[in-house]
Amino acid sequence: AEGMITKYNPAVLKLFGLGLGGAGNALTGRHIRLLFPAALGDLAESAQGDGNQVYTLEVALSGNRIGKAVASAIHKSDGNGNVCLGSVILIRDITTEKEIDAMKTDFISTVSHELRTPLTSVIGFAKIIQKKLTKVIFPDLDASNTRKVRAMTQVRGNIDIIISEGERLTQLINDVLDIAKMESGKIEWKHQPVSMNEVVAQALASTRALYWEKGLGMQVDVPE
Repeated sequence: AEGMITKYNPAVLKLFGLGLGGAGNALTGRHIRLLFPAALGDLAESAQGDGNQVYTLEVALSGNRIGKAVASAIHKSDGNGNVCLGSVILIRDITTEKEIDAMKTDFISTVSHELRTPLTSVIGFAKIIQKKLTKVIFPDLDASNTRKVRAMTQVRGNIDIIISEGERLTQLINDVLDIAKMESGKIEWKHQPVSMNEVVAQALASTRALYWEKGLGMQVDVPE
């Protein structure tokens, strides 16, 4: 409870480079703040202050490596309640995990950018086609020909779906890119109302072709 080291695993010497030149061969009875980063001493005190909590911290290890420390209090019942005897700290080398996580984030970022570029072209050309059909081709169609009118309506709807789904995928890619910002603490949440009717309508529009092809209908009942 006074911050003195009572027991330790010899592996800690290697983690913090304390075994070099004979230094740190006898940690028992020495104060934690004399040998380890100050943050580790703070972690031990925090754990003793609240015995019901487990505290974690990333600490610098020797050789530019990173460790994760987990601290919790040690209690003993004396009949009148629990007495804090001190704290136990478990330290694990997570350098490789951090490197893999960074590689994963870089991969997601690269793939997302590579996907967004062609998707922007798809949306752009779809909008051009939509504009040409609306202004040039559709007005010249014979309105009395129900077959052509039905086909025109279907084509217009399909292009609308291509554009809306393309824009939805673009937003999804942006959300994936936000993961990297979230991990670096740079993301800013934007709170705004969402219409569930619009969410359902968008879902139906994107899956319409699946049930149309099978001759199925869709009933929608969304409370106001």
